[in-house]
Amino acid sequence: MKKNLLIPAIVFTFALILTGCGPSPDDQKKTGPEPAKEAPPTTRPAPQQAIEQPAPPVKTAVPPVEEKIPSEAAESPVDTSTGSDAVADVIVMKNTTAFKEHTRAIVMFTHKKHFLPAPDGHAIACGECHHDKDGQPLELKKGDVVQGCMACHDKTDKPKKPAGMSREEWSTMQLEYYYGAIHANCIDCHKAGEAGPTKCNECHPKPEE
Repeated sequence: MKKNLLIPAIVFTFALILTGCGPSPDDQKKTGPEPAKEAPPTTRPAPQQAIEQPAPPVKTAVPPVEEKIPSEAAESPVDTSTGSDAVADVIVMKNTTAFKEHTRAIVMFTHKKHFLPAPDGHAIACGECHHDKDGQPLELKKGDVVQGCMACHDKTDKPKKPAGMSREEWSTMQLEYYYGAIHANCIDCHKAGEAGPTKCNECHPKPEE
């Protein structure tokens, strides 16, 4: 009975060897859990350095530029340089609006000397020079603000007499100009009072050489 079982077992073993089935001795050495493979090192990108951006310019409020108003109507008796209504003692009769250029010396009008009472001044009332639109004297006191001559006598430069114009028409026409009004106001007063300069070089003295 045992022999009958032994023969088939031997035959089966040889058959396995001949067919190459089953693990070889080398394979048996290799069997077993494979060692864990090391993961390749992950290359992380280097952190980018932050690029410093220039700070935006700080906007500051720019104060408005104050315009200096030129003294175009320099004949005004109000002294604006002191920020008050004080009358200037001497008024520089320079008007760059009325004339493109001044060909003669600028008149230095002694305002204080004209209105102060005697013996310090000529005691001329304000209304004798400052009048309304009808030529009537204005009732003014020291410190009152008055309009300059060009408020009414607004034509510029020196007037030229047209041919054939009468004396009366020429006198009226001249008063439309600042030049005519300012000269008539001064010279006529000087002639009437028999005092004060009436000639060009007396009011506009030539500079000393």
